[in-house]
Amino acid sequence: MPIRMIVGDSSEKGKKRLTASSGAFNKDAVKPISGKNIPYAKTSVSFTPITKNSQFAGSAANSIFTQPMFFSPMHTPQNWQIASKRREIYQWSRFYYENEPKVAAGVDFYAGFPMNGFKLECKSKQILEYYEQAVEDLDLADWVGHISHEYFLIGDVFPFLEIGCPECEGKNPKCNHPGGYFKSIRLMNPDYIEVQDSVLADQPSIAMVPDEELRMLVQRREPKKIYDKLPRELIEMVSTGKPVPLSNRSISHLKYNGSAYGVYGTSMLRRLFTILAYKTKLMTANWIVAERLILPVRVVKVGDKDRPASEEDLADVANQLAAVVNDPNLSIITHHAFEYEWFGASGKIHNLTNEMEEIGKEILDGLMLNQSLLNGEMPGYNSAQVGVEIMIRRVENWRHKLSKWVENKIFKPIAMMQGFIDEERSASLGKTVYMYPTVKWNDLRLRDKTNWVQLLMQGYDKGMVSLQTVLEEMNLDYDVEIERRREETMVTSATGQAMPGGPGGGAGAPMGGGPGGGPPPGGPMGGDPGMPPPPGPEAGGAPPGGDMGAGGAPGGAPGMGAAAGIGMNPGESGPPPKVMKKGKSSKDEVEAPAPRIFKLTKLEQKMKKMLETMDIPYTMFGQYEIKMPGHPQPFLLDFAYPKIGVGIETDGAIWHERADLKARDKQRDQILANVGWRVLRFSEQAINEHMDVIRDIVSKNIAEAARTRKKAESENIITKNASVSSFVEDNLEEFHVTRDELDNGMGYRLIISHK
Repeated sequence: MPIRMIVGDSSEKGKKRLTASSGAFNKDAVKPISGKNIPYAKTSVSFTPITKNSQFAGSAANSIFTQPMFFSPMHTPQNWQIASKRREIYQWSRFYYENEPKVAAGVDFYAGFPMNGFKLECKSKQILEYYEQAVEDLDLADWVGHISHEYFLIGDVFPFLEIGCPECEGKNPKCNHPGGYFKSIRLMNPDYIEVQDSVLADQPSIAMVPDEELRMLVQRREPKKIYDKLPRELIEMVSTGKPVPLSNRSISHLKYNGSAYGVYGTSMLRRLFTILAYKTKLMTANWIVAERLILPVRVVKVGDKDRPASEEDLADVANQLAAVVNDPNLSIITHHAFEYEWFGASGKIHNLTNEMEEIGKEILDGLMLNQSLLNGEMPGYNSAQVGVEIMIRRVENWRHKLSKWVENKIFKPIAMMQGFIDEERSASLGKTVYMYPTVKWNDLRLRDKTNWVQLLMQGYDKGMVSLQTVLEEMNLDYDVEIERRREETMVTSATGQAMPGGPGGGAGAPMGGGPGGGPPPGGPMGGDPGMPPPPGPEAGGAPPGGDMGAGGAPGGAPGMGAAAGIGMNPGESGPPPKVMKKGKSSKDEVEAPAPRIFKLTKLEQKMKKMLETMDIPYTMFGQYEIKMPGHPQPFLLDFAYPKIGVGIETDGAIWHERADLKARDKQRDQILANVGWRVLRFSEQAINEHMDVIRDIVSKNIAEAARTRKKAESENIITKNASVSSFVEDNLEEFHVTRDELDNGMGYRLIISHK
């Protein structure tokens, strides 16, 4: 195909150059050139033929060259129209989020659904309480939602933490003064943030480019309240137009789908720009046609070939039509050569139903979502189950990334400023290790756990799975549910129904597999040897029988009540063996009632394991019931050594920290002290962090109680105790010991808690 070439030089000399290439000659314009008659080219346009490339093997003389042909997906008409600059991508992403329903729903799903709440976990209760208050002060639960939204929509998030310090007031970017904290969290506009990074640098350099609003604030010095808070160095940099460097202590950069060597992240919507632009063009074309359908064109024909219309006729018809617009009841009377028609777009709008369905599927594929998650239009959950599992993994990855940012960029710096050091790990690793909580997100609740929970319940019924595992899978707090069940049981007893463990006042089966508690000095008692309980954190034993003793007991032993024991073989499965109660003869032998079974909280499980490792020569009972005259409900001790009158209580934070609950415990201890019990109370924090110190306290108290009992028996006197005696105050530098005097000179108790 020939190529049309225009030569700019149309002079006589230029035409001479075209003579050889032009196919047409001006025969009349023949002039001698170097003694020869050569016709001039009659045009300034040359047509040069281009043929296909062909080359024979051997010589380059047989080659014919032509124009090059190439393809690149980056150099196509549609790709040239797609945003490629960083700030332009930000603008497109915001536009499509505001105008495309599926895009907005997808971004909102990723931004909001994973941020369904979290809780903090830390082995130090005191540090945990500090961080829980810090999370509330920073409104962190709300800010993680904003961070998540910006992360998926824009692809770049720049959280800024404002430092508060009593010494430098946060003006020192390297502040590490004791007592420092973070005052607030803000998100910087990524349009005005510049990042410089290199594989050779340990940290990126992040700077803020002053926007128009900040420049006007500095120039006008208004509002004055905000201007007076700006540092002098910042004002100078903004005035000169320089970027403001930001401290890596305060600024962070979270990138979505950012490469290891890339500087910026990528918006989730970037992959959808081509299909979204295509959809926009289709809708724009139909939009224009639809406007013509709504407002069709009016065409009026006046006159014909036999009677052509004059200018006056056209003007008269135009005036009458204008009057009809304002008054539709007006009639037009004219001759037969008059036609009035409407021309619209009826039947000309493209049917884009199938096209839009395909575009919708492409958008969901780009967002990595399925229809059931957005509006539940899928036929059933099973059809989307595989996609849901993949979605859970994807969302969990983001939550893990965000939790690590919170722990490393917020919690750890606060621990460094506040001096929260993990002494145990620091001594073990030989370097300073700071103590701060970890973030545990709430369950997404995307899975259908019905079958799984049913399977766990079957395993629990067969003694293969613990109740704690079942409750945790159902997102229920094990300790709370155990305490509530106990409260429900006690309330039932108050209504007149059977008490837990049956009537009577004898000692139940002991912990540790030893013999029964025997008849203590408080009154005639019944009881049989204890039996092993079923598996898991449960306890059981032979129910009590006989009469109940009450009040003080000669020889210093406390008044006794019913008890439930814990066996020594918690790993055994199946029902406990039968217990036979003997009568006057073997024929009178009958089967005793089955042991009562109860559950232990996690704190009680820890205490039980510790007590079982101690070499205590007395039988231990669990959930020991002490029935007192005048009280319809028995008092329960978590663990008890009735023979020496020592009770051990594990005070969980939920059920023993409130003022009314503390008053209830104090009143109960006073009553128990009146009949000779000493009660050792240990807080949840002490049990979790300092079990070795608790072990020492229990050992010393049992030894002292044994000596007191022996002395009381020899002197035939009654002693009354509550909690631990004064010797536990020695060498307890890590604990705060409060001496609480009991009323009416009954004694005192010591409340032990971590400092």
